[in-house]
Amino acid sequence: DDMLNPVSSYLSHQGCLVGSMNGTFAGEGKGRQNRSEFGYGGSKYYNAPDDFANMLGDYGFDMLAMANYHTYDSNYSGLCQTKKTVIQNGMVPVGIFEEEEDVCEYETKDFGGISAAVFSYTEALKFKPGEENDFSVNQLFRSQEEYLKKLCKAVKQSKKLDANVAVVYIYFSNTRTGTVSSRQKEVAHQLLDAGADIVVGTNPDIIEPMEIRKSKT
Repeated sequence: DDMLNPVSSYLSHQGCLVGSMNGTFAGEGKGRQNRSEFGYGGSKYYNAPDDFANMLGDYGFDMLAMANYHTYDSNYSGLCQTKKTVIQNGMVPVGIFEEEEDVCEYETKDFGGISAAVFSYTEALKFKPGEENDFSVNQLFRSQEEYLKKLCKAVKQSKKLDANVAVVYIYFSNTRTGTVSSRQKEVAHQLLDAGADIVVGTNPDIIEPMEIRKSKT
């Protein structure tokens, strides 16, 4: 319950608090059983107890960016249970979907008269969802530029229709170098030029560089 106490002062009194969830809440014993501890996934397959979702809700998180490398570590059923658990704890899951008709590029949050559009996409998945469930996670394929163009278009639309601020969370692959790759810079700059105000890379296990950039918009 008190794991986030050392940083609680940074989390409290925020207008909109968004976290990046790298794993699942699929339920006890429902994760893939490689190196499992107490019925939950270990270091290879990520499945956390619901207590962690409860803790995040208690600390005031409003949204969780859910599209990442481990989204499918507990299969489609785990993804569906994860979404339910996040919602039950008062948070909005971004970037994952249980039904095809629910698919959307972003979720919006109003705070103090300011509206934010929050996007969550992943460049890679440890396990593939299968063609019938491919809709269930927002993906940004590295080798197919039309996906980036589509995302940029969605960012532009969000600023025109719904949002004062657009924030894009991307699970980048190949991030353990301590540097930002030319590909990551290219993606970020295109999104900023499309109207994104913040682009967040959610994967690194170590802190990597950031930049403040004046964009075309």
